Amino acid sequence: LESGHGGTFRVSFPDGWWYQIALDLNVLEVQAMPITRDEFSNKRDLIHQQIFEMAQQLGLTPHERIGGGHINMDIQSAFRGDSLLFVNFLIDQFNHPELHYGIFGKHLGNSPPLVALGDKSINRFKSIVKFYKQQIEMGKNISIQEIAEIIEKKVYISNPFKWFSYFHYQAISLQHSSQNTPSDFQRLEFRFFRPQRNFEEFLLQIEFLEARLEYLRQFSSVLDVDIPSRWVYSDDELIEKFKTLLNEVGLDNERFLWLVRKSSVPWESEIKEQIPDENSFKESDFHNEIKSCLRLLQDK
Repeated sequence: LESGHGGTFRVSFPDGWWYQIALDLNVLEVQAMPITRDEFSNKRDLIHQQIFEMAQQLGLTPHERIGGGHINMDIQSAFRGDSLLFVNFLIDQFNHPELHYGIFGKHLGNSPPLVALGDKSINRFKSIVKFYKQQIEMGKNISIQEIAEIIEKKVYISNPFKWFSYFHYQAISLQHSSQNTPSDFQRLEFRFFRPQRNFEEFLLQIEFLEARLEYLRQFSSVLDVDIPSRWVYSDDELIEKFKTLLNEVGLDNERFLWLVRKSSVPWESEIKEQIPDENSFKESDFHNEIKSCLRLLQDK
């Protein structure tokens, strides 16, 4: 197969499942045919032997944080067309930047949490949520694909490292969530995960995402956006915050707490440049921007 940085080598199995290995910038990237967590779990031994064990024999090990262990969630099966659940899931994620920068990841260039984008992006996200809430209270529908594209265009407008393709280099990429992507391929891309050390880590990460999603199904109204101003935490603080999130969804602490890795370098040393705060945000003007954007999307 052809790829952007060199050859891609695919390994296929009689049941139709496959995985492939490609050369990306600085890393060997492993991708697999999309399947459910249960199906992945049934392939535990195969994947351990074929990928993790073989890589170790060749002297290849995951870096502590570079070359993320990206995970994709299928939009159709996860949210079933429920835009409220989709919005609440994003709110829940953005309200807990420790998930993206501390517990599961630590790369402000590749996958910054929303809070790291500064006040302009935060205010815009809050305003989009407020607009969405007003629309559904009036009985008007905004689809998952529409809300995803509005957030991508209006919120993902910066990156702490000034990396290009701002819409792509985010903790949660919405690049493939809009109506520009065929429905069978629409997905959320969780870019914030560190490279997995083993297959069990990958399975637990998926289980945690699914547990948060299932927990949020109980809510019949839009959650409050409560993004903390302080988002850099010590290792001990991260453990306590993770415990709270695990307990909230009924997951066993002992199974998951080993996923939190000790910081080998000061967290603040990665922050090269603070994105300046916004002092002149006008919500009414921005709501007009949202309406214009929504009209364009609905006219497609």
